[in-house]
Amino acid sequence: MSIPISINQIRHLQRQEPGKPFAIELASGRIIQIYDSHTVASSESGHGSIGVLHEDGVFEVFAAENVVSVSVGMHPVEEERWKKQRAEIVKRFGGGGESAKT
Repeated sequence: MSIPISINQIRHLQRQEPGKPFAIELASGRIIQIYDSHTVASSESGHGSIGVLHEDGVFEVFAAENVVSVSVGMHPVEEERWKKQRAEIVKRFGGGGESAKT
């Protein structure tokens, strides 16, 4: 049985520069943003599976066949979510830095 392409892509990204983020997009449309390649595991047994250790300590396993894409860097959806979250924090607490102290 051949290794699912998503497993090969993830393993390739894990060997790249440490700290370089990548994203896994599932068939459901969900995006899993990976910031540390050590938080991802994969197995080629059966149809292949991928496991992700999330920041809250939850370990999630899903079938490799549910992965529709693996991309380098921040996924555009995740990047937009971060921008909105940052804007909300700035709105709520001010711009930060020295100018916000006056």
